[in-house]
Amino acid sequence: SAEGRWVKGDTAEHERILREIESTDTNCIGPTLRSVYDGQEHGLFMLKLDGRIRNHDRDIEKMCNHHFQGFVDSITELLKVRGEAQKLKGGGDFQGFVDSITELLKVRGEAQKLKERGDEERGEGGGEMRRGER
Repeated sequence: SAEGRWVKGDTAEHERILREIESTDTNCIGPTLRSVYDGQEHGLFMLKLDGRIRNHDRDIEKMCNHHFQGFVDSITELLKVRGEAQKLKGGGDFQGFVDSITELLKVRGEAQKLKERGDEERGEGGGEMRRGER
């Protein structure tokens, strides 16, 4: 009988039941729990269960602490990226920036052409030919 299995201080049986509870599908846990409550020492079992819960809580806390700094670093990086994105967004229209650069390049190109024409008219152009002539 279940009562005969429970002897005061019999922690081996409690450990076995705890392992069974932890590894069993929750749909099949009823008979295991029934054996605990049918026994005379379910109070002792509850103390053991509380100890197991505290151990798991410590393990979870250690794991969270271990990964917390990486999480904080990731959030910090995301905030920096968000700030940079807002600067780009708030810094004006990106297409307007591209258009301005394109216009600047056109103006520089035309200025270069005018300079080359002026150099040619003054006889300073064609530097390549002069070098070849020498």
